[in-house]
This record gives sequence, C-alpha cells and structure tokens, in this order.
Amino acid sequence: MALTADGKHLVTASNDSTAILWETASGKKIHTFQGHGPAAITSLALSGDGNLAVTWSNDHTAILWEAAGGKKLQTFKGHSSSVSSVALSADGKLVVTGSDDSTAILWQAADGKILQTFKGHTSSVSSVALSADGKHLVTGSTDETAILWQVDGGKKLHAFHGHTHRVSSVALSADGKQLWTASSDGSTRLWDPATGKERCRLYSFDAGKDWLVVTPDGFFDGSEGAWRFVLYYDRKAQQLVDDDATRKRFHRPGLLAEVWKGK
Repeated sequence: MALTADGKHLVTASNDSTAILWETASGKKIHTFQGHGPAAITSLALSGDGNLAVTWSNDHTAILWEAAGGKKLQTFKGHSSSVSSVALSADGKLVVTGSDDSTAILWQAADGKILQTFKGHTSSVSSVALSADGKHLVTGSTDETAILWQVDGGKKLHAFHGHTHRVSSVALSADGKQLWTASSDGSTRLWDPATGKERCRLYSFDAGKDWLVVTPDGFFDGSEGAWRFVLYYDRKAQQLVDDDATRKRFHRPGLLAEVWKGK
C-alpha cells in the first residue's frame, strides 16, 4: 500500500495479481493495474511526486506505471527469483530492485537498462533505499545485515552488523548523515554512514506505549514504563545487575535528541 504525498490517492496491491488506484476522499476506484500475469503483486512504491508507481511480484519482475493513467511504461527483467523490494530515485529516472536472489539491481527507468548489479548479501534483499542525491544505495537483507553502496561503480562502502533477525526496512536521511535500519528483532538502529558505527538503537514496548533508546556505551533514555527493561551486565561478577542506582547513573534525559543532532 502507498499513499500519494498530497493524500488524495491510495494504491493497493493484492495476491489477485492486481494493484488498484483509489481516490481517498470518495473511496472510488480510479483504475486497476494488471501486468504480472497470474503472479501475486507483492507490493508497490510511488515516486515522490506521485506521478509514477512501481509494482513488484514473485514473477521475478517489476513494472513501472504512469500512476494517473495506469499506462505501463517499463518492465524490469533480470532477477532470477522474486522481487522483494523496490525504490525510486527522487527524480524518477532510476529504479532499484531487491530480490530473493540475494542481489539488488539499479535500472534506468526510461528504457529498463541494467546500470549496476549489487552483490554482497547471502540471502534475500528485503529492503532498498536511495539517497536523496541518488549517489548512494542502502540494502537490507534477511541475512541480518545492511550494506551501504556507492551507486556509481557499485562499490561496497560499509556493512552494518548487529541485528539478530531480518532487516525489514532501511532509510537514509535527506542530508545523507544518518542511516536507519529496522529489523524483525524488534529494534530500530541509527548508524553513522561515514564510519559504519552504530550510534543508538530504539525499542518500543506495549504497542508503542513505552520506548527506549540505548547507545553502544550503555547510556539510555526512555519512558518510565521502559526502565524495567534496562539491565546491566557486571563483567567482574559475571551477572546481570537489576539496580536503580546503576540505571540513574547511565540515564541521560534528551539522549535521542542529542544523538539525532550528532552529539
């Protein structure tokens, strides 16, 4: 499912091999996208201006559409397994696909030409994201890692290790100074793209009621209800420490804002 930036239209994808563009105000169906044959449409993405849509499928392809008119513009064929993630560049000129074949491919939107293939993961590429300037790509995988790539030449810049389950979502800040990964392990992590180092990790509990942010050096902040999840390991005694005095020593109010600002 994807919503246009102005909120006026919604696109949904289905296992019935179709995607549908809806008018949000009235719930009216505007048109149906069909092009993947009998294969289920796994998901879809919209360009920033809402003019283009990309659908992807377990038929190993992705299709670029004119969102408003439903015209098929390009089909991207090149993966040897199901397409599992897609991203569009800000200007709509580039498309990136991630696949269960463990690769990501950069395509020229206009003619479907393969510009670069990115190989570095050991299992499915479950998420992809392009930087605002189109110079960098982030891929996340079921191999529990994320990788930052240089688009021109396909050079691997950094691999991000630490998650204990699939990386389900990746993102780069507009200025390219922050890289985010979210995982099925329940954590969202902030990394420094320049060094590859983790800056903090975030957790939510009780359906988002409570939250916690923790830095690699042990400092934390969070809602009052999340403090019960904060334990420390005493290396000398080789045991977990459940102690309010220790928590207060490492508690840093406003920590997330500090990390966000690069402090």
